[in-house]
Amino acid sequence: MTRFCPICAFVLLLPLLALGGDFEQGLEAFKKHDDDQAFTCFDAAIREHPTTVASYFYRGASGFRCVSDHVRGKLLASLVKEGMNAKEVEAILGDWEAMFSSNFSVTDCYFRLGVTVQYKREDIGADIVYHVDSEPFTIPELAELLWPFPLGHGYPQGTSPSN
Repeated sequence: MTRFCPICAFVLLLPLLALGGDFEQGLEAFKKHDDDQAFTCFDAAIREHPTTVASYFYRGASGFRCVSDHVRGKLLASLVKEGMNAKEVEAILGDWEAMFSSNFSVTDCYFRLGVTVQYKREDIGADIVYHVDSEPFTIPELAELLWPFPLGHGYPQGTSPSN
């Protein structure tokens, strides 16, 4: 009887071990909140093992997190108004992820939120918002992120919720 348990555990875990590479990379990216990378890795894992439900689950979760970040970005960007200073913007959007600067303007990028904020250079340290942009996405793109299967095709063979 004691030999039976390790053998059962091995047989039950074998499909997860077979996933390897792309699935494991996707999990690491998912844990680090690198949702674009995670989505790509899980997509590759699905191509290699189309009947493994875990890859579909994590790809969907990665896509959902991307969409929720962008929706949150659109909402927060709507609170940033022309004439605000950098400290006021930072209080709303948090720390920027990249900054581009010239003699006349500064652009802060919040990639995860899909937001860019452009400032006019008034004086040193006194940048004033003159343009806010949140990355637009269309309804078909949104639908594709939330429903990871081609529209109109339902679940891939062998991966329906009843399995």
